[in-house]
Amino acid sequence: MKNVYGYKSTFFGRGPVYSDGPGGKMTLTKIKAGEMGTSISGTVGVSVKAAVVEAKAEVSTGVQAKATWTSSHSYEREIRRGKYGNVQYGVKGHTAKVEKYLTLPDCSKSQRKTATVKLANKRQGFRYWETNS
Repeated sequence: MKNVYGYKSTFFGRGPVYSDGPGGKMTLTKIKAGEMGTSISGTVGVSVKAAVVEAKAEVSTGVQAKATWTSSHSYEREIRRGKYGNVQYGVKGHTAKVEKYLTLPDCSKSQRKTATVKLANKRQGFRYWETNS
């Protein structure tokens, strides 16, 4: 029985959100170094290592226990007229549910606990979006 399931792609933003506009060009030339580790919320008795191994098999070979980056990145983007551009650096990863089952004396299984796992990925980069204000 699987311990990790219900994977959803997501972006884990790290650090500040940079905004510019309205309209024009947005240029971001320096980002602080940082890291994002795979984590499990709650106590379910499933290790981060086990969650990463299962996620590599089920979703993406890029899943890892910790993603790190340096400060030498740049990003440039045209902002649509009348809009504000927003950029944040981060990790493109997954969220999933984690379950731990306990085998009872009669050999039946009952669900013990559930939690959410945030899985880091090798894929890192900028996320851009526009707003009206």
